[in-house]
Amino acid sequence: MPQIPALPEIKTETAEDEPSSKIEAVREYFTESKNYLDIRRYIIEIRKETVNEFTAGRTFRNILDIGCGDGSISLPLLNETNRLTLLDLSDAMLSRALSKVRPELLGNVVAINQDFLSTPLKPGSYDLIICLGVLAHVQRSEPVIETLSQLLQPGGLLVLECTDCAHFSIKLTIMISRVRNIFKRAKVYQTRLISADSIIRISQNSNLKLLSVYRHNLALPLMGKVLSQATLQKIIRWVFGTAKRNRNASLGKECIFAFELNR
Repeated sequence: MPQIPALPEIKTETAEDEPSSKIEAVREYFTESKNYLDIRRYIIEIRKETVNEFTAGRTFRNILDIGCGDGSISLPLLNETNRLTLLDLSDAMLSRALSKVRPELLGNVVAINQDFLSTPLKPGSYDLIICLGVLAHVQRSEPVIETLSQLLQPGGLLVLECTDCAHFSIKLTIMISRVRNIFKRAKVYQTRLISADSIIRISQNSNLKLLSVYRHNLALPLMGKVLSQATLQKIIRWVFGTAKRNRNASLGKECIFAFELNR
């Protein structure tokens, strides 16, 4: 296994939009791999395949993956001719991601262990930004999307994700979650929901043009207890298809968008 480069020191300043207590809660949540990697592997694979379809036929020189996790989604896009910046609040996740980089490509990877809005990234320096599973963990979506737009090069691609809180099925999801929380002794981590229409509106106000959207749903409650992650992935694909051929899109509350920054 290649030696993992030392991670940058976590800076203490935080953006006004993100209280330090919220940032620490997100960092703690994703430090536990069971909250993300273990029970949601099928979701990661669906996101990876969707990103591959959105980016097919394009060449990227500078890629930014915000909330990169273990790197499963962005690392397949890394090659000898481009650079990849991995950004995550969890140093454990970054270590997992770096351990998967091919030794000859480690020099093409930058790892940042910090809050996104507090990271001094150069505007207009990326032609692909991946931001999946992030908006559910921020106080407000507007400053995040505005900053993403500023970091893109003209014609650059942004892949963004949210759970559509305006979807008809969301009430059932919330009810099930509340029932589960009654029987949990520990304090339950709360995510934030936003509507797909709001994401599109905010993005358009930030000079981003919607190219495509893939809508799907998660597995039904308890399915993960009896079925493998691979089987769950096949079921979701059978019901909703792929980004190129999105079946039953109206039934899906999980939205993956592809935006392009207007030239």
